[in-house]
Amino acid sequence: MEIFPAIDLLGGKAVRLLKGDYGRSTEYSADPEAVARTFAQCGVGYVHVVDLDGARTGEPAHLPLIGKIVKASGLKVEVLSTKAVWFGVTYKEDKDYVAGELKKLHDNGSYPPAL
Repeated sequence: MEIFPAIDLLGGKAVRLLKGDYGRSTEYSADPEAVARTFAQCGVGYVHVVDLDGARTGEPAHLPLIGKIVKASGLKVEVLSTKAVWFGVTYKEDKDYVAGELKKLHDNGSYPPAL
C-alpha cells in the first residue's frame, strides 16, 4: 500500500478545512512548494493536491502553483481540481474530458511530459 500525503491549496497556501468549511481553515504553510519538497525528502513519490479555490468556483485556480510544486519537488502529482473531476484518477466515461484537461496542464508547463 502506498500512502499519498495531501496539499490542499486555498489562496495559494497549504491549508486544511474543518469539515469542508471554507470559513474554518487552518494554514499549514504559505509555501506549498516547500511542503512538497519536504514530502519528497521523506521518500514520498506522489502527492495529492486539492485546488480548493477551483473546487469552490468550478474552474482550476492554481495551475501555475501546481506546476511549481511539480518542478520544485520532483513528485508525481495527483490533482483534484473541481467538485466533480479528478485529474489523474477518473471514471472511464470522463476519459476524453480528463485527457483534454491534462493536455492543458502539460501545455502550460504544469505537468512535465514524463508524467
